[in-house]
Amino acid sequence: MKLLRLLPPSAAVAVGFVLLAPEESSGFSLLGSKLNLDNRHVRVVDNFSDATANNNLTPDPSFPGATGAALAIWKGCVEWGSIAHGDGGGDPTQLLGSGASNFDCSWQGLATSVLKNCHSELSGSDGGVLAFASGGSFGWNIYYYSGWKWADGPGNPSPGEIDLQGVATHEYGHALGLGHSEFNNATMRPSIIGNGVPSRSIEDDDRAGIQAIYGTLSPNKPLISSVVVAGDSITIEGTGFGDLDNEVWFTRLEPFPTGEPIVAAGIDSTNGGTLIEMDVPDGAGPGDLLVVRDGQGLVRMSNPWPYDAEGDPLPPPGFEQPFITAVDPPMVPNVTLGDELSLTLTGLDLSGTDGISVGGVQLSDYLPQEFAVLGNETVTLKMPLVDELGPVEIRLEKNGLEAIAFVDVTAPSPPVLELGKGGDPEVLFSFFESSLTMGGNPETFHFLWVSPDNLPSTVPELDLGIGNGFSSLVFLGAFELPASGWVQLPLVFTGVEDVTLYFQSAEYDPLVGVGSIDESNVAEAYIAL
Repeated sequence: MKLLRLLPPSAAVAVGFVLLAPEESSGFSLLGSKLNLDNRHVRVVDNFSDATANNNLTPDPSFPGATGAALAIWKGCVEWGSIAHGDGGGDPTQLLGSGASNFDCSWQGLATSVLKNCHSELSGSDGGVLAFASGGSFGWNIYYYSGWKWADGPGNPSPGEIDLQGVATHEYGHALGLGHSEFNNATMRPSIIGNGVPSRSIEDDDRAGIQAIYGTLSPNKPLISSVVVAGDSITIEGTGFGDLDNEVWFTRLEPFPTGEPIVAAGIDSTNGGTLIEMDVPDGAGPGDLLVVRDGQGLVRMSNPWPYDAEGDPLPPPGFEQPFITAVDPPMVPNVTLGDELSLTLTGLDLSGTDGISVGGVQLSDYLPQEFAVLGNETVTLKMPLVDELGPVEIRLEKNGLEAIAFVDVTAPSPPVLELGKGGDPEVLFSFFESSLTMGGNPETFHFLWVSPDNLPSTVPELDLGIGNGFSSLVFLGAFELPASGWVQLPLVFTGVEDVTLYFQSAEYDPLVGVGSIDESNVAEAYIAL
């Protein structure tokens, strides 16, 4: 049984939520179980008590027939699939379906009671445990404790909420036979960062683990590339279908105790195993369909494809869902020296981006231009000052659609002092207000000095680069840094002109005392008329 826990407050500041690992491992670890085709179905008992677990009522054409908790959990499960689920849409943070192995699941919608292969909420709590998976090769169940506040996305949860999709992705990895990983960026690591949204996307080590269980994606595996619905008839295009006696699995219209799909059997293909034309069987509802080739082995099941009896299961042309696949650099300090820090977003369908926010700060695409669309796969932006450390959300908007990514914001060490835009020297003007930004560790105090002399002043534990032996050093005050790790001060030089001034701060941590004082850089400013 795999448990998802919350660390004590002192530890949670650093790493967020944590799972109990079964044992020490190097990279991914395996539990020794594997799901055969009879246990590939996934269902949800929607007994979640939080309104936030079911407040997403917007239908998604890539996940027909599902909303709320069921939709979030379905997305978490298909992320482990062999290739992109349909066109990969439905999640603004990523393309869904990236396992590159021979595993795929069969979505079977809602269940009326907790039997086998179900996700459901469990009443109460158990210490710091968030959720857990039980079972193995012959069936599994995943439970989410009601003592936590679950959020169904698709955007970023509010403070105090846990992302249901991210936790479902991790727990379903256990159901597939994966233990924990020691790789820090893996979904199967023993902890999740922040609210769990980064865990939605499996990474290289997770992919290596699922491939170790089910094998690297085989060229013999059936793959669906398109589905066209016309009334009661359906055309399935792809590769690797059997010439004779295929099965086509559908999501059932109504819940079924065992979770078995609606199966159309004895279906032949044409055009060299690339085309299936058939009538839709009775009882098939909106959800997924799969082609299962006749024979033995686990490689004969195709990827799932979104199916809706109303047709047109994917977004129409011209409204492609944007995706952000990488942020460069992935980690930035909250205050930097010199030119403004730029980030590069790489992804798909980014042309037409009409809005970007970072940590809730909306960027301008007009004077001053704070982001630029360089093509369908690249967007650059200027990193603003944000009011939080750790994973900070980047939200990209296009034609009412959204893509979400994260950049890890850290406190600078040693501390940083920046005048204006960080020029060297920075030219400031008398009688005009300028700004001075101090960045460092939260809950420390910064003692700020200014001097016309760029000569050192030194006493034990303090080694300033300015002030000429304290003979021309002016103390400007002590300032406590908030949780964001930065504070900005207005400066006005009234009646001062044609002079160069030097600023420096010293960071003092009251928990450490005078044994550890870190000095900032020296910031130089020329005061002009």
